[in-house]
Order: sequence, then C-alpha cells, then structure tokens
Amino acid sequence: MIYDVFAGATKYDMNDSMLTGQNESAERYFKRSLSLLNSCASNLRNGKQDIGVSAYYFSLAFYEVFSYIKSIHSYDDTLEMILNETQRLRLSPPNNIADLSEKTATFIGHFVSKISNTSELSIRKSIQSITNEIEAILSNKESLELLNTRISTILDEVEDLLISQGEALFIRRVEIERKFLISRDQDLSKIIIGQKSLKIIQGYITISNDFEERVRSINNIYFHTTKKTLTSGYRDETEKTISKEQFDVLWPKTVNHRIYKTRYRIPLDKLIAEIDIYEGENEGLKVVEVEFTSEDSANKFKVPAWFGTEVTNEKRYKNQSLAK
Repeated sequence: MIYDVFAGATKYDMNDSMLTGQNESAERYFKRSLSLLNSCASNLRNGKQDIGVSAYYFSLAFYEVFSYIKSIHSYDDTLEMILNETQRLRLSPPNNIADLSEKTATFIGHFVSKISNTSELSIRKSIQSITNEIEAILSNKESLELLNTRISTILDEVEDLLISQGEALFIRRVEIERKFLISRDQDLSKIIIGQKSLKIIQGYITISNDFEERVRSINNIYFHTTKKTLTSGYRDETEKTISKEQFDVLWPKTVNHRIYKTRYRIPLDKLIAEIDIYEGENEGLKVVEVEFTSEDSANKFKVPAWFGTEVTNEKRYKNQSLAK
C-alpha cells in the first residue's frame, strides 16, 4: 500500500546538514513536504482507503513537493499550473482506477520533468525505475491494490531522491557529452542483452545554430524540450512532460524534421552509455553517447573498444541534422 512509502519518511532526522545551502522558503517547504508524507502514512495506516482517499493523500503530498520545487524555481510558470492541478485532484478525487492511474502518471511525469541534475548514477537509476512504473501504470488495467503497489514503488524512489539530493535535484544542468559512431559490423547483441529498449520518435519545431525546440515520445510518454548551445559540447536544457493531446497538436509542426530510433541505456562503470539505433531514412546508423559531470571527467574518459570514431563536434551526426 501507499502507506509503506509514506511510513518510510519517519526514519529521517531533519538536521541542519541536510538543509545546507537551501534558502528559508525552500527549507520550510522541504520540512513540510516530508512531514506531510509522515502525516499521510498515519492516515493510511488502517488500510481502509478507497480510490478517493488514495488520490486525496497522493495529491496532498505532491502539492507540497511541487511547492518545494517552486520555492527553488519561482520563475517556472508551469509549476503554478501543476499546483492548481494537484488542488483540483484533492478537492475532486476520481472515482475509478483508470482516472487515478492517469492522474498519478501525470503528476509523477511532472516531477521527473523538473529533475535537472542527473549527474549521479543513483539519480539516473531512480528516474529509470520511476519511468518503468509509469509505463506499466499507463498500459495496464489493474486492481487498486496493484496500482497502489506501483505508486508505492514510485514514491519510494521520489522520497529517496528528495532526501539524498534536496534542492540540488532541481538545479538546471549543463550537458557535457561525447558521441561516437558504432561500426555497422559491430555486433551489439551481447552488449544490449537484457537491457530494456526505448522507442523514440522525435520531431523538431525550431532548429538553429544555437537553439532547438523539439517534441518527442519515449514509449508513449511525451516531452517538450528546448536546448540552447553554450559552447561546443555544452547545452542548457529545459524539458517538461506534456499530454498526448498537446503532443498531437505540436507534432504536425515537425514535418520533414523527424527521426525514429531505438535506445538502449548501458551501465558503463559509473556512467551510462546511450546506444541509439536509427530507423527510417537514417537506417543503419548506430551511435553511442556518454554524458559527464565535468569537462575533466569527459577528457579522462577511457573509450571502450566497441566504440568507433568520435563525432562529438561533427554537425552532421547531431539529431537536428539527421532530422532534416
């Protein structure tokens, strides 16, 4: 049950070191968010909740979570919209599992979209776990008990992310990446075996030398992204989840600027290698990309033998070029 996740909040000691560097407003929301998790656990402990009660406590907790994020990024206009959505869910809980599943996926998707710092492997693993559960919730017709179990798994990851990272989780990141070709003759079967695939369709609304706006679907979860290039290999990125309806409105604007690919995320020591195998007009192209936390770590990276020629700075291998 959801209670199992909320109950875990009781084990944390809210000491000063946890809140180092947070401003007074963020600290207040941070404490209140975790306190509310504990409060929700107490109310759910009897196990008598129905769909409406589950939705009520879920929305109540996430109202505080998004209030915390807003206290860090007050310039983000989308957070006001999300906060209003959580309020509506709290005041008018759904009366069927399908609606609760959709709302759960929406709010968790909003939360994931606000995570800007993916520098640590533990963060990336949590995000992947959350994404997997969202996909299952959206694709399966499940009992309330199983839905609550999935929500428990998600909230457990959310809880750990908030406790371990605090406001650092939502600091906008600058990308430092290196990209390599993979030979057409390279057998990837042993490398990708057992790894989950992600089907990606991606279209560009705006493409320029230093700015791009795109929409994409990853296993039927939808995103709107803008990226501004700072220097070679560095990009300032803002990404948010959108509904299928919003995606369907924007997708026609990407005509003649689309790519189709399958992605595999491969653990590589303390890093993640993302293998993209392209389809459609780019069929046969295979690339691998690795993201780093600093320029120094990027320069010291020991390239695996199965990587091919580096093409980090070659414009023709950027997704914008491949989409033209």
